[in-house]
Amino acid sequence: DNLAAAATCCAFSSGMASVNAILTAHGSSTTVLIPTDLYHGVQTLLADVLGNVGITYQRIDFRDSNAVIQQAKMVTTDNVVVWMESPSNPQCHVIDIDDICSMLQQAAVDGVMSAKITTVVDSTMCPPCLTQPLRLGADLVLHSGTKYLGGHSDVLLGVVTVSPWTKRGQEIAPRLKEIQ
Repeated sequence: DNLAAAATCCAFSSGMASVNAILTAHGSSTTVLIPTDLYHGVQTLLADVLGNVGITYQRIDFRDSNAVIQQAKMVTTDNVVVWMESPSNPQCHVIDIDDICSMLQQAAVDGVMSAKITTVVDSTMCPPCLTQPLRLGADLVLHSGTKYLGGHSDVLLGVVTVSPWTKRGQEIAPRLKEIQ
């Protein structure tokens, strides 16, 4: 068993390269639900680059799990990426990853969402020795290795780990490898 509990791991040239790979793996007709507090580069990528190829985004306070689920239910695109950061950067908001993942999985089982849902956790500020989002139900986990995993900002690295337990994680893994 590995520390991240991952079935697949893809390394990229930076954390933002990992973000780009995850989001472009979903293609157009994708809505990304992002928290109100997150690393600024993600929203910049969504607004200035990926918006041109049919990937849109909506901001939500992820500290309210029910609000996230309600917003996800209203999305009309083919894909929904629920982008979590816990703790968030820069304000260190902590969200309930398990609660959001469980509620989304139940909504999918109940058939109240037609879009394919992918749960992503940017766990850059909390390395796998402290939290393991894949064990909490996330499909994908991102680490910008430039920060805590590298230790001293002397390395550029992005890592995406894929859940061995979720169907959606296994569906996205081959596309991530192709992009890699």
